[in-house]
Parts: sequence; structure tokens; C-alpha cells
Amino acid sequence: MKLFFTLLFAVSVLGISAQNSNESSVHSCFQQWATAFDARGSEDVCDGWHEDVVVSIRYSSGKNDCWMGKVEVKGGKIQNIFLKYVDNKYEHYQPEPKKELAENHLRIQPGTGISSTLRLKDDTLVNVVFKNKLKPKKKSFQQAPLPNLDDL
Repeated sequence: MKLFFTLLFAVSVLGISAQNSNESSVHSCFQQWATAFDARGSEDVCDGWHEDVVVSIRYSSGKNDCWMGKVEVKGGKIQNIFLKYVDNKYEHYQPEPKKELAENHLRIQPGTGISSTLRLKDDTLVNVVFKNKLKPKKKSFQQAPLPNLDDL
């Protein structure tokens, strides 16, 4: 009987931890931004400097970090990425792409508001999200109130 409860406890702990890891990957900051852009669409991203971008770094372990930053775009490609500190200063971020993909830059995908994915040497994935290019929420009609039968 002790063995049965021990096994039951072990299975429930494993199930809860698996569920939590699935929930964290489904609700990652990158996935949330991608869902928002899928729903609303994006304005075009032009060449120049863009502040208040989100730099998404997804590790092979499943962890996802999203950091504020700024980027320089030239010819539809991201040339420079800077990560923002809490004191509003910036540090140049220079990810090292896989050798066979070294000629690939982070490209701006028209109409998405999110760059292409850059795969690094350690299989980390990097994207830049242009959060200020997210189209506003569409207007919706105001629901009419229901009549109160006591007032009639």
C-alpha cells in the first residue's frame, strides 16, 4: 500500500511539473507578442533607429527572455541590436549565428512586426519584436442594454 501511494505521489509531481513547463512555453513572452501581431497585424517597419523594441531570446532549454532594446534597420535588415538596462543605458548585443547561417541577418518580415529568427551557435533563437508597430485594437460596437421589466 505504501508503494502505491509513493508511486501515485511521484506520478502526480511529474504531471504537475510537465504541465508547468508546457504552460511556460505556450505563454512565453515571444509567443504572446506573436499572437498579438497575428490578431491585429502590423504597420511597416522602415529603415532607421527603432527604440522600445523587444528582443526575444529563446534558449534550447525552453526558457524565453524578452528584453527591451533598440535596433538599427538598413535595407530591411537589422544591423545593430542594443539591450536596455534599467538605468536607461544600452549595451551592444552581438549574437553569434551558426557558421552555415553566418550570411543570414535578422530580416524584417513585412506586415508581421517581428523579425525573422536568428539561430545561434548554441541553438538559441533570437527575434526582434517592433512592439510600437502593433496595429491598434479594432473598434467594436457597444452592446445595447436589456430592458428592465420593472420599468415598463
